[in-house]
Amino acid sequence: MCRRIKQEDQKYLQEDQEEFGQEDQAYYIQGNKNNNNMKDFEMFTDEGNRACTEAFENIYNVIFGDKFVSEAELKKIVKEQIAQVEENYEEVRDTEPEWHFENRINKVLEIRGYAYRVNRYDDF
Repeated sequence: MCRRIKQEDQKYLQEDQEEFGQEDQAYYIQGNKNNNNMKDFEMFTDEGNRACTEAFENIYNVIFGDKFVSEAELKKIVKEQIAQVEENYEEVRDTEPEWHFENRINKVLEIRGYAYRVNRYDDF
């Protein structure tokens, strides 16, 4: 399950009011509390969204882990996670799911203070 965003990191969420409202941004990263924190990746089925949510949570936990993750390590993990989803849900390679992965991962990288970002065209 996705860790709750730490209190000290909440300020970073609140500073980004131009792009998202505070509640919308927390929902976007954390998911719908009424639906087991499942996030909407615009997959064809709830099962596909759950698979993407699990992959994203794995990536999230690496980023918020105890040790620094290099850009190369993270991009390898992202590729592996998306490939696992693709085994059962090919639509993960559609524009919308990749866009959601890219934006969510980059938002978490920004919150955590990493200086690099992922790009769905080159890194997935």
